[in-house]
Amino acid sequence: MITRSFSVLANLLLTAQLTAAQSTAWLSLSPPPGQSSSLVAHPISGHMLMSTYADGLFRSTDAGSSWQQVYFTSTNSSFYSLAVRSDGALFAGGVGAVFRSTDGGNTWSRSTVSGGQVVSSIVFDGAGNLYVGTQAVGSSALLPSNRTGAGVFRSADDGQTWSAFNAGLAGTTGCVGRLHMSESGQLFAGLHDEGQTDNGGIFAWEQASGTWRLLPLHQNLGGASGSLHTVKVRYVHALALHNAVLHVALEGVANQQVYRLMMKSTNTPYWEREFMVAEQPMFSEQPYPYSLFVAKPASGGSVLIGHMSSSMAAPAGVYRLRSGAWQKDTGPVEAGRPLQFAQSASGQLFALEHITQKFFRTELINAVRPDYEARYAVQLFPNPARSETTLSYTLPLAAEVRVQVTDALGRMVLDGAPRRQPAGEHRYSWQALNAHAGLYLVKLWIGATCITKRLVGN
Repeated sequence: MITRSFSVLANLLLTAQLTAAQSTAWLSLSPPPGQSSSLVAHPISGHMLMSTYADGLFRSTDAGSSWQQVYFTSTNSSFYSLAVRSDGALFAGGVGAVFRSTDGGNTWSRSTVSGGQVVSSIVFDGAGNLYVGTQAVGSSALLPSNRTGAGVFRSADDGQTWSAFNAGLAGTTGCVGRLHMSESGQLFAGLHDEGQTDNGGIFAWEQASGTWRLLPLHQNLGGASGSLHTVKVRYVHALALHNAVLHVALEGVANQQVYRLMMKSTNTPYWEREFMVAEQPMFSEQPYPYSLFVAKPASGGSVLIGHMSSSMAAPAGVYRLRSGAWQKDTGPVEAGRPLQFAQSASGQLFALEHITQKFFRTELINAVRPDYEARYAVQLFPNPARSETTLSYTLPLAAEVRVQVTDALGRMVLDGAPRRQPAGEHRYSWQALNAHAGLYLVKLWIGATCITKRLVGN
């Protein structure tokens, strides 16, 4: 029988590690429709895309202010994962299938993944391969099973065909709750084991041997070198390799106690715990980890983001790993369910609570913005201009485009109507200066991205 008791040592450790710090503030947004399973930000258009458990796929072209359904059929309405590649290709995981879009979500093609399983995770490597994790269809109308699955599948032809990728996973549950591809190309899989068969765990793909390798989770529960215990995984909430350290958020059993904990790999014989809460009545008053996300500032490097849940407002929220300590962001993020994170090309972070649809965003990670002028080849000529002016730009994908011009006092000189334009080179010419000298700001909106050019009238 599993003993459910509270660990005073764990509580003291949590209090010491949850260091409050002045940080980026999170703001509440209006909740999107449906019950979400995943959220991504398109790297080229800047649009937000969301998958839902029962209502298909949605897109927002205004940074989450409004949403439009872009894919839904009577036979393809349930989606469990969503991923976007750096070239803008979108992949959505359904039941026994992966859907692909190369035009920002306007049209989708379907490919079959054998076994009729829920596609719960999608990742890519640098060689053009795609990997999906699977879980069995659950008894619930929405959620997949956390007991069994068909393991991992790989596609080498951009998602058209799929083959099993399960060497080393024989005898496991095959229930892949999480896949994680690190920046260095290391692939990890977290397997659920709700049935308590002791056949779940954390696995790493070994390229040299061509097989999955189980990573034993030895935990030093009591602080003494002799008190090592193996954590038996029940649920894997998140995986993230950051600065060569693997962080794992999970629920498991160790020393006959149920824990919700986050661990990180070390060079010692055991994993170092970052958060640990023993399950017991009112255990959720202490923060416990649910989600991890590796954010990438435009200036380079990366920041590890974590969502900690709790039944109390104070400890719950979003934390960032800084100098080895988790420090809490400010703002009203008190989500009790896992958060799905996404980062826009401009550096903003978005967080959407699983199912309940609480929606948040931050200001920029830093003040450095990507070079949109170069990305879209934006040019304004002639400049200085006396009358007619031409704005040229190139769209990698079809997008909604709008041009606005204001004078130095902020008064609107030109307010062009939004137009959806295909991929390719475009030119927009107008006579709006009327020979008035002065400084003007020309704003080119491509989706939710705004590029501003200065124009001198003479």
